[in-house]
Amino acid sequence: MEAVVSVADGKHICTPPPIRYIREIEQAAAGIEALLPDGCALNRRWLALRLLENDPSFLQSLHANAPIAFPQDGLAAAREKLGAAGIGNDALRDRLVSGLVLHAEEIACDVVQEQPDAARARDRKIDRILTSRCTGIPIMLLLLAGVFFLTITGANYPSDMLSKLLFSLDAPFTTALQAIHAPVWLQSLLVEGIWRVLAWAISTVCIARYSFPAANCRRIWLAPFPLIKMGK
Repeated sequence: MEAVVSVADGKHICTPPPIRYIREIEQAAAGIEALLPDGCALNRRWLALRLLENDPSFLQSLHANAPIAFPQDGLAAAREKLGAAGIGNDALRDRLVSGLVLHAEEIACDVVQEQPDAARARDRKIDRILTSRCTGIPIMLLLLAGVFFLTITGANYPSDMLSKLLFSLDAPFTTALQAIHAPVWLQSLLVEGIWRVLAWAISTVCIARYSFPAANCRRIWLAPFPLIKMGK
């Protein structure tokens, strides 16, 4: 906080290193700096870059608060050179902001020390494996094959077991009905009608319960397929 106060009071003058941009922008800014009049109170490099941006609100504020003789011909020539290089007003602003962000990132990398995190390192390693072209696509295909197997064939095994178990109860139910002297039509209705239909429905629902989640799983795993890094 003491350093912040000293800078705010003007006791400490900061001399930040200039942010470097691509060659075309640096040449245009240097040309504008050379054309600015002597005795300019503003930072000449900063002013040259702002003039290249051609922001009407900034130009209006500058005219009102710090009247400076602008090198109009030099500004027009510099903008034409940038336009010929494919750097219009929007592209220029994007590159200037990108330069600020990259410079801030460099400073952060120099002064910030990150403590090693085993969990994060493990997650990044898994991400590299799953999103790499060499390993991600084979893993995706294996998962897809497993889902298809579960959908088409795998669900039949538990369904068959459940069907055999339920239909094996026909004889005990029939014996119980005969023991209480139930009429034949009632035995047929309850065992051969209601119970067998119910057993068949339950065993069929078992297939649906295995198949539908597998189909959803297939859609979920195929969704990030285009995100695989094709460059690795």
